[in-house]
Amino acid sequence: MGFKITIAGLGLMGASLAKALRGWREAEIGGVETDAEVLAKALDSGVIDKGYILNEDNARDALDADLVVIALYPRAALKFLQDFARCAKEGAVWSDLTGIKGAVAAEARRSMPAGAEFLGAHPMAGRESSGYASSDGGLFAGCNFIITPGEENTRAAVSLIKEMAAYAGAARVVETAPERHDRMIAYTSQMAHVLAAAILNSGLLFESKGFEGGSFRDLTRVGTLNPEMWSELFIMNGAPLGGVLTELEANIAALRKIIESGDGERLKAALAAATRRKAEYLNAPCSSAGKDDVR
Repeated sequence: MGFKITIAGLGLMGASLAKALRGWREAEIGGVETDAEVLAKALDSGVIDKGYILNEDNARDALDADLVVIALYPRAALKFLQDFARCAKEGAVWSDLTGIKGAVAAEARRSMPAGAEFLGAHPMAGRESSGYASSDGGLFAGCNFIITPGEENTRAAVSLIKEMAAYAGAARVVETAPERHDRMIAYTSQMAHVLAAAILNSGLLFESKGFEGGSFRDLTRVGTLNPEMWSELFIMNGAPLGGVLTELEANIAALRKIIESGDGERLKAALAAATRRKAEYLNAPCSSAGKDDVR
């Protein structure tokens, strides 16, 4: 029997992964979808070899794979584990691509049967548009690929997910704990999306047309949000995200106070400190603080 992969969800991330993994281990790639039209397109274009709309009759056949990757929105990923983890075959490795890891890891510990493993993953890749039509086999090229192994994971499972990430094009794989992932992602990803939404909700937005430049476009690039997915990510990561937003608010308030005071020397010092920290950050090693393993 050859190596089998099943990807649950053929939107931007899932279909892109299916395309990126074509040829890896000469695997048979199966796809699970709720949208029959998407499933037909993926089959017709050779993105997947088999397609399933899951039900009680076909679930075990669809998930009879060596590697199952859940590429669904966070709450749907939890529900998928609750409903179908029981179908994992002996020796299988299950993973996911969701942007929150603590809640998914906890559900996997409850739902996965003995003899199968779950090892969460989060490729730091994406684009403003979503859905199957936006999928691209090159989406993961050069990305950071975060994995969150636990003590229960075997070296073989960790090696498998790292191999998958490398084949998909990831530049590096970072190992960390699920909780640390959620804290870091609140800062590096979610905060930026909140900030973009806040800027775009300003009363000056439409009046500013024609006055914008590169800095405005940079700050609002991620403002084309998928409301369903991002609201789930924000709420499910509420405590870490709330913490970084509180610090951001304090930093903005401090700068505002200096600006309004007219104290040019203090303002220059504050801006110089930020510039210096940016340079230090660019020269710092990846994940220099924390229990991470970078490959």
